[in-house]
Amino acid sequence: MTPLPVRMDGTPVGNRWVLSRLRWPGKPPFCPEDGRLASDVRFGNAIALTHAWVIPDASDVHVVLCWKSLNPLTRDEHVFVHLYDAEGYLLQAGDSPPMGGAFPTSLWQPGDTVMDVHILRDVALQAGNRIAVGWYNLRSGERLPATRNGERMLDDAVVIWPALP
Repeated sequence: MTPLPVRMDGTPVGNRWVLSRLRWPGKPPFCPEDGRLASDVRFGNAIALTHAWVIPDASDVHVVLCWKSLNPLTRDEHVFVHLYDAEGYLLQAGDSPPMGGAFPTSLWQPGDTVMDVHILRDVALQAGNRIAVGWYNLRSGERLPATRNGERMLDDAVVIWPALP
């Protein structure tokens, strides 16, 4: 089955159109205590990073993040997950909306907990590698300010691997 093209005022806009977004009630995901960050990490005044795990396997690296909504966001933000080498060169990026787009930030309410998994494909972690995460607006490229214990982080990114002290 081939989707039909969608047009808005005669202009092609792809092959899908969101008519409505719904917030479906349910239980928040469980984030075990062993992955809890010791530091207070915040993005703007809207999102806190509470947990982070980096799980390498044979060919991929799984990055599991738990976010907590602090204040409502009016726009949908994207998560960036960047792998850098020892010299600081970007090796790979795993950017996407949280939960692969299943729960956009414009639907988050204060107190929501969101477990978010990103996969860096076909990489193996090496000594000196770093993984940094943060948030940005896809349209403008503007990043949410990242702070750790109230101190602004370089490039508005938080290094989660090696693990935060």
